[in-house]
Amino acid sequence: MADYTLEEIYSLLKDPKNNLHTKISYSNLHKTNNRAMTTTIGKVWFSLLLPVDYPFVKEQVNKKKLNVILNDIANKYNIQTASDTLTKINKEGFYLTTINPISFDKDSFNVPPELKKRAKELLDVNLPPEKFVENINILGNEYLEWLKATDNGLYYIVASGAKFNASELGTLLFAAGPFVGIDGVISKPTKGCVNDGYNLEDWYRSSDQSRYTLFVRAVGTAEPGALGREVFYSNSNIQLDPSSDCKVKKYLELTITNSIRPIINGRYYLNEKTNNLEIINEETVLPSNSTIKLRSPIYCKQPNNNICSICYGTLGDRLNTKNIGLLSGTIINLAGIQGYSMKLRHQSSQVNLIPVDFKKQMILI
Repeated sequence: MADYTLEEIYSLLKDPKNNLHTKISYSNLHKTNNRAMTTTIGKVWFSLLLPVDYPFVKEQVNKKKLNVILNDIANKYNIQTASDTLTKINKEGFYLTTINPISFDKDSFNVPPELKKRAKELLDVNLPPEKFVENINILGNEYLEWLKATDNGLYYIVASGAKFNASELGTLLFAAGPFVGIDGVISKPTKGCVNDGYNLEDWYRSSDQSRYTLFVRAVGTAEPGALGREVFYSNSNIQLDPSSDCKVKKYLELTITNSIRPIINGRYYLNEKTNNLEIINEETVLPSNSTIKLRSPIYCKQPNNNICSICYGTLGDRLNTKNIGLLSGTIINLAGIQGYSMKLRHQSSQVNLIPVDFKKQMILI
């Protein structure tokens, strides 16, 4: 049973016999309630980067999980603590890679014979494009499992969310599949891939898709960028007025769903049973599909381009800034450029074939 410091963890990793997956015994007053547990060096290392009394994280941490943890830290502590934690993870992560780097070489892309045989069974150019793409994804996932079983460094890079995904591995190693041309027409499936090389027909087909990618870059970044900039400017004078209440009587009527419920914590709503404003927290009972009246910046009447703390909610207490307009404008601008333009550019090199469920789509609209 032992507790560790970062220096002791780094000392363990400098031993050639150890790596991030080496099992060790660990206990900590705050993180494990002094109970001994068997875990990996990597998980202990990550736990030491979090606040002293933050619970031990047992599951694998990828990009999505890291966002969840940082948001949790911001809610339990404050924005500054979350920012300091991210800075520490960034700094120590770079140092860790100098001691125990995860890497892969060209042999990582040597597909095992059993998967090559399976690819011949699954990849028939006479299949409908959507089925062909589905089979490419199946092969990509099976290859990822093979990497995991062989403890290949490429698996850990993909699993972390840093690079590649199963679909991209499938198109890289097994078949490129259908392409999208400059006219938006989807080609017949291509059995060639980058790993094995293209024949002449496949190469020309892929070059047609390259022109489509350039077209998307040209038309898909300028307009969202200009719009995002205008939104930023128009919000720049809006500030948070702390400890104020505009007492507006108009509310945003909001239907509670599973996706909305986690993001309205800290907001104020009208409890119609008591006719009082109450703050929403983890203990607040809000049944799914029920409708609540939410105080919202949309209807805030605070003068001088300000928003009152009740309409804005308790997020303002954790931001350490009054310039919420600048903050909102920046986020909207990033969402427009990264979430739309950049995403569209990356997806322009892929074919996303999804069966259409009109009833479901109409409900979402």
